[in-house]
Amino acid sequence: MPKNAAQPRGNTKEGRNQTQSPGGSRDAILEAAARLLRTHGYEATTLRMIASEVGIKAGSVYYYFDSKEKIVETVVNDGIAIVQSHVLDALKSCPADATPKERLRVAIKAHLFSYLEYSNFTSSSVKTFTYLPESIRKSNIVFRREYEGVWRKLIGEIEDASLIPQGVSSKSVVLMLIGAMNSAGEWYNPEKMSIDKIADEFATIVVRA
Repeated sequence: MPKNAAQPRGNTKEGRNQTQSPGGSRDAILEAAARLLRTHGYEATTLRMIASEVGIKAGSVYYYFDSKEKIVETVVNDGIAIVQSHVLDALKSCPADATPKERLRVAIKAHLFSYLEYSNFTSSSVKTFTYLPESIRKSNIVFRREYEGVWRKLIGEIEDASLIPQGVSSKSVVLMLIGAMNSAGEWYNPEKMSIDKIADEFATIVVRA
């Protein structure tokens, strides 16, 4: 995670700041913004809409944030940081003798779980990126590159174990896998396929039998 990253926050009660000053909390504002960004996009989401979603006046938002842009920047950066934190924690929990494929499966499962669990934050980060002001994109790219580095290292382990088909670059595998995992929010249905099953199949696709 980038050194200057804020601590990830999610949509659990434990992750919320309950301080009500002057009305609504900082995290409630971010959660409302994440929901609106996911469904309406960057341009259509206004400061007034965010405040209305929280149940406060638009001017009260300035108690916590200088502008809509600062809110959006925090949301999209948290979207990446949340997923990265879950993946790194999952990898740390792997036993020392875990195979590269087992580590890959664990990381995929952690990404999918956190992506779907905190879908407003993570989805808004993915969906709005192209439409964000350049300053926010530059900030978000730092988080994205840091997270891609986690997967470059992990796929490097797969490559070193000669488990990637010859002629396929590890960079292509990283980009394909992250793209596939990030699309899960569009089609995931727990009644048809569990996260465990998806992780197993994604890992099998990547690793040569």
